[in-house]
Amino acid sequence: MEDWQKGIEELISEKEIGSLVVAVCATLYDNGIRYVHVGGLMRILGVEEEVCQQHDEESFHLDDDFYEKIEEMGYVELDELDIESEEVTIH
Repeated sequence: MEDWQKGIEELISEKEIGSLVVAVCATLYDNGIRYVHVGGLMRILGVEEEVCQQHDEESFHLDDDFYEKIEEMGYVELDELDIESEEVTIH
C-alpha cells in the first residue's frame, strides 16, 4: 500500500468521510498539487484546530496514477459531461 493511500484510509476510517477526502484530493491533483498537507486537509473538512495542529508535520503524495488507485479503492472518477448544470445546487 502506498503512503498516500494509507493516509487517506486513516482519515476515512476516523470520520467516515471518504468521499469528501477523495474529492478534495482529486481537486488538488487536477490543479497540479501532488503533496497533501494532512493538517490543512483536516481543516478543510472541519476538524478542530487543536487536532489539526497535531498533524501539521504530516503530508502524503498523490502519485501520477492517483485516479487508477482510487478506482481500485472503489471510487469512480466523475466525468464533467455526466452532470447536468441544472441538476447541481451550490449553497
